[in-house]
Amino acid sequence: MLLNNIGAFLKKATGAGSSMLLHSATLFIRLKFIAIASGASGVGLLSIVQAHQNIFTGLASLSAGNAFTRDIAKNMSDDSPDLVLNLCIFMGLVLGGILSVAAGVLWVLTYDVSNEALAWFFAVFLAVFATANLNQITYSLRGLNRIDCIMRISSFNFFLSTFFFLIFYTLGFDQVWIYFTIIPISTIIVLTIIPEVRKLYTKKILSISWLDLFAYLKKNNISALFLSAIFVTVSQLTYRLIIGDRFGLTELGYFQTAWMFSALVMMVNTSIMSSVYLPAISNPIKLEFNRSILHTSRQILLNLAILGSAFIIFYFAGSYFIKILASDELLPATPIVFALFSIDAIRCIVSPLGYFAFSKGDVVSFVGIDIIGGLVSLIVLLFYIESSLVSVIFWSQGIAAVLALLFILFRLLNNKIFLNKL
Repeated sequence: MLLNNIGAFLKKATGAGSSMLLHSATLFIRLKFIAIASGASGVGLLSIVQAHQNIFTGLASLSAGNAFTRDIAKNMSDDSPDLVLNLCIFMGLVLGGILSVAAGVLWVLTYDVSNEALAWFFAVFLAVFATANLNQITYSLRGLNRIDCIMRISSFNFFLSTFFFLIFYTLGFDQVWIYFTIIPISTIIVLTIIPEVRKLYTKKILSISWLDLFAYLKKNNISALFLSAIFVTVSQLTYRLIIGDRFGLTELGYFQTAWMFSALVMMVNTSIMSSVYLPAISNPIKLEFNRSILHTSRQILLNLAILGSAFIIFYFAGSYFIKILASDELLPATPIVFALFSIDAIRCIVSPLGYFAFSKGDVVSFVGIDIIGGLVSLIVLLFYIESSLVSVIFWSQGIAAVLALLFILFRLLNNKIFLNKL
């Protein structure tokens, strides 16, 4: 029985992880083409616009994604997930549309894009709208246990966007905004052509009102999650702006390249936690203490195993990966990758504990680790004057991760979440 459970877990985890790997591969292909076309400075610009997009994507979801996944998974046992499903899709379609316009306008007003203002407006608009809808679809499919459909979306998006990248590069385009726009366009096409996804955009969505949505968000204390997510995304943008100002756009390109390798590992782990781990510990039938501990321990070990494998692979072939996925010009990112991998080992423990606390209703613990991570890293960055970019990143990110770990352990042990919520 135990072997069957482990086998089922690994099968779902492999599907979720593979889906995220394909998504990350798509982002790396974009990085590659921008690096070839515009060099390290182009990658630095990509870093800023990506952080800008993330702010509005977070606003579009109000950080309710894990709540949607959890509640859809819970409702599956009652065969009545329709209301939560419709709320989830409604948020991406309507709120995502509104904030896409705001994101495009603010980018044009805030950043100097010379004579490409209109092009960048549409690039940012499409990026926010496509990502907002993709996120809401993914949250829904995770709750419905449709990992296979998520995998199909990622596969189609990977091949279609790669095709577009090759076409535009062959035609000789070198503007960053063109390559930034390709993934959103591919995403919208893929969400349109997959039947299971189209069914989620039903006429029932029209019956949803803003009052229904606000009632759900209030019930789940989404305001705390929302404020936390906005703080984190704003802090990430600020972090990059400070690095760019202190070290230059080229050095920021090194950081962005290293961050993407680190993010690849953490995104795979997060995808598995959101798709498999969170629905499992949110299921009312599976809330026994021993089983919850088993799920959490297993997830921590899997996170560390994935990170360890990535560390070993990068140790022997890291320079080749950077050359293949980016360019020779970005090889100075190598030591930054190892610095971030070292810090990720702590995050591999923090994240499952945060998800566990969230599944039991402790929103403070869940958002606290993110706020501490964002705030402390900024404070250390501001006051730690060091000429080495690697040193600045290691200490600013590392101290934040350690304090986040201490915080979540304190919450779990002293507030007795394990005992009170089971």
